[in-house]
Amino acid sequence: MHLLIAAAGRGSRMGQGVNKVFLPLLGKPILAWTLAAVQQAKSITWIGLLHGAEDYEPCQRIIATYPGRLPVTLIPGGTTRQASVRAGLEALPQEATQVLIHDAARCLVTPALIDRCAEALFEHPGVIAALPVKDTIKAI
Repeated sequence: MHLLIAAAGRGSRMGQGVNKVFLPLLGKPILAWTLAAVQQAKSITWIGLLHGAEDYEPCQRIIATYPGRLPVTLIPGGTTRQASVRAGLEALPQEATQVLIHDAARCLVTPALIDRCAEALFEHPGVIAALPVKDTIKAI
């Protein structure tokens, strides 16, 4: 299974002035946690990381500092998430027939969840990982 990680965002809503995937979480950048989960997923055979134009070197450093079992292909992203994902889809190896797409900032994903999504993709045309809402939602 091929997997694209969208990490080309700016994280502007966080007000940190830096892409949120580079912010530390328990001593490691958020992106390192995401890569670790993806690398441990048994179903993943290829990883593409979509990065912003100014984020190539920081992404490269994180990949080198926290290596995994698979190489990570760095792919320049676009100005929007949609453009980034399109660039990633266009950069997939020719043999790719299915792909999972994950948001790099969602670093609490587990290898088991990734593997379940990959398995489901063999039975369905598309999948999305989601949890039922537990809170009350009100429109005002």
